[in-house]
Amino acid sequence: MAAFWYLHSTTLNTTAMNAIIRSTSLFCCMLFAFGSAMAQQETLIDVIKNGSKTETFADAKTRVDAFFNQFTSETEKNRKGYKQWKRWEWFASLHLDPDGKVGAWSERNDAALSKIALMPELSAPNGSWFSQGPGSISNGENYLGRVECIGFHPSDANTLYVGSATGGLWKTTNLGASWSALTDHLPSLSIGGVAVSPSNGNVVYILTGDGDGGNQWGYYVKERSSGVFRSTDGGNTWFPSGLQFDRSGETVYGYKLLIQPNNSSVLFAATSNGIYRTANSGSTWDLVQAGEFTDIEFKPNDFNRLAASRYGFDDLYISTDNGLTWRSKDVPGGSNMTRGELAVSANQTNRVYYLMGPETSGGFRGYYYYQWSDSSFTLIANTPNVFTGATDGSGDGGFPWWAIALGVEPTDANIQLIGGVIGRRSITGGTTIFADHDILHADAHGYYFSPVDGSAFAVNDGGIFRSTNFGNTWTNLTTNMRITQYYRISTTPQNTNMVLGGTQDNGHHVRTTATSAFKWVRTCCDGMDNAIDPTNAAILYSCTQDGGLGRSIDGGDNWTDIRPLVSGNRVGGEWVSPFLLHSSTPTTLFFAGDGGIFRSTNSGTSWTNIGADGDDAMDQGVSNTARFYAAKGTTFRRSDDVNDATPTWTIKSGTTGWPTGNLANAKITSIAVHPQNSLEVWVTLSGYNDGFKVLRSTNGGDSWTNVTGSLPNVPVHVIKHESQPGSSTYQVYIGTDIGVFFRSNSSGDWVFYSNYLPRVIVTDLEIVGSSIYAGTYGRGIWSSTLESGCAASAILSSTYEGAKVFQSGTSIVSAGTILSGTGTNITMRAGSYVDLTEGFHAQFNTIFTAQVGPCNATLPLPGGAVPIEGGNQN
Repeated sequence: MAAFWYLHSTTLNTTAMNAIIRSTSLFCCMLFAFGSAMAQQETLIDVIKNGSKTETFADAKTRVDAFFNQFTSETEKNRKGYKQWKRWEWFASLHLDPDGKVGAWSERNDAALSKIALMPELSAPNGSWFSQGPGSISNGENYLGRVECIGFHPSDANTLYVGSATGGLWKTTNLGASWSALTDHLPSLSIGGVAVSPSNGNVVYILTGDGDGGNQWGYYVKERSSGVFRSTDGGNTWFPSGLQFDRSGETVYGYKLLIQPNNSSVLFAATSNGIYRTANSGSTWDLVQAGEFTDIEFKPNDFNRLAASRYGFDDLYISTDNGLTWRSKDVPGGSNMTRGELAVSANQTNRVYYLMGPETSGGFRGYYYYQWSDSSFTLIANTPNVFTGATDGSGDGGFPWWAIALGVEPTDANIQLIGGVIGRRSITGGTTIFADHDILHADAHGYYFSPVDGSAFAVNDGGIFRSTNFGNTWTNLTTNMRITQYYRISTTPQNTNMVLGGTQDNGHHVRTTATSAFKWVRTCCDGMDNAIDPTNAAILYSCTQDGGLGRSIDGGDNWTDIRPLVSGNRVGGEWVSPFLLHSSTPTTLFFAGDGGIFRSTNSGTSWTNIGADGDDAMDQGVSNTARFYAAKGTTFRRSDDVNDATPTWTIKSGTTGWPTGNLANAKITSIAVHPQNSLEVWVTLSGYNDGFKVLRSTNGGDSWTNVTGSLPNVPVHVIKHESQPGSSTYQVYIGTDIGVFFRSNSSGDWVFYSNYLPRVIVTDLEIVGSSIYAGTYGRGIWSSTLESGCAASAILSSTYEGAKVFQSGTSIVSAGTILSGTGTNITMRAGSYVDLTEGFHAQFNTIFTAQVGPCNATLPLPGGAVPIEGGNQN
């Protein structure tokens, strides 16, 4: 079987006529699909794509805000893709170049990692990170994160390769009972396509870059592609193919990889830049058709014939010469569309099924099949709306540019799986389509059929699911695929194992013991900022998107809306609204809402607007609880009487040392106050203003020192200060786009504190006891011990890959295996000796160094970024 056989048939919402409505645990975000049809013809994607690539993000935001402002309710906005826009707006606002355009973040990350590899002052090998999960959800379906694509082993039905949105590629050899992460050290953890050789299940290709997460946002794409990578050992090691993008500066995102079933040397990559073809296993690629292509399929019994779908065009593109040349065929019944998905079946070799998104904001363009024999199109259905979340297909909701999927059963083409906001099914070849999503999470991204045993698979915003009865019922296989995207996390000194986290599209997760099994709480919406009462761990606070603040007094089972009331209306906030418990009185709360900072002294029962603006960051003194800091953009304010009825605020940005003129399009992302000295305050900055990442003041903002040091030019998202005895010392940690850094008054500069941590965005940090926790945007929650000096000795017996350094004061004894592959570079350094005992093995294409030298001496972190240039390697 071929990896290509992953019928990526992306989601298609089919009509809900004769709706057989099954009981379902459909995720709450389907709610935005309901509502009356609107006359407005322009879609969000029209607004985005009609903009110029030379415009700033602020210009684009102005146009999009005007589009949404014409709708009178949140329900109407959500039906038009408001949540999707706000997610990317948040991400883009943190990644702006000084000129106001969104930076090429993956290229910047690659350059940053290369810098680290060459600079001893950055590279002390600190940190020892371990994944904390979530690996499962104890009280419901294991909705852990967005999965994009699947590649199948050609002969083993138990082996799957699964690509996630920002968590990399995962592999199972036991049909989902366990999973292994395969790409934590590649330059992009966003996987748009997977293909497996039909003759060798260990030969795997991945197309990086998330088309679903990027196609609508033009040049300011979130998960852009680094190109295609190849593995010949089942994903253990990876090499760049001849198709790479970042170095050329192209803004490209990937949709699908397709491999020819009878010739594994031939592959096609459908991307936003066009269709690329290779005939030599990826060594070289040719752009055979320009344009943005979202899907591509072979004719099942003639692999010289292919069909492809182009974004924004209602044509079907056809090739009859194995993809060397292409011509378009107009589909009748309309003039345009957004996105389309294709499916084929060995049971109907003469047909290509074509699901087409709407040409306006209502309904859908139509569901057709194309016949190879006479080049004709036949309309299967075009009503009701198959993309909406309404089970009967009513309304004009849905957004196939994000959620669209189609799969046709290989042995019976009458059985068809169609997905948009929810899952649908047909057993009549598409003429009758009914809502039948069972336990599937909302927002479908693909349906597939195993070439080995014929079982069906679905991928969506919750994970990966399998069905053995043609989609009638589903089993969740996502357990232990640690791909959750966290915005914010919280811990508590009352229980150092407890973690609460807000996730993208999967509510909040909490655990109370040292386990990877988390509990799903506040199950609607996107989960944002949160807090745990330090005196009573059953009292939780959490925000959903746009400031939806709630409180639970029973560990998360039940929630009360505690948003401030102004003139009878609940106050909202930013997409990620800062929330803070008082540093000594946990019944006093601070919430950055619309119109100011709100304070409650009774756990959220009532609120007072105390002024200022903390939309981007807030923090409070511990040694002096009257001192409070707040930030909006690059405006930084301080209050010395925040506990008073009417606090006063003083702007402390722009004072001596503040880098006015060097923070173009940046904003303050986080504030940390020294626990023993409330006048010592640190701030971190977003964006790509090189040399301006972290600022420090020792006098409450009256003057500032730039302590960016040798940090690379990536956004810094969070800073946390470890409590130290005495106000003259400090020990701080920051989370960035590429991991965690550490600095103390004795280190003199930042060091990369990311041993074993994937190359993933760290959005939040929490220090509790002797541990530090990291919330990541795509790889769940991780923890490490705090910086504590060098151990006397170390025994290493596991397998190791990537760029890692091991140090000890006296000795290192190793019987471990160092895996081969680009980016694997291991250093062992000990004060007296390094002993490589029986069983030690360093595989081919590995860099390994053993050194005798003083512990904690600075030395270059080996490895750095995976090389971008270079052809296929065998």
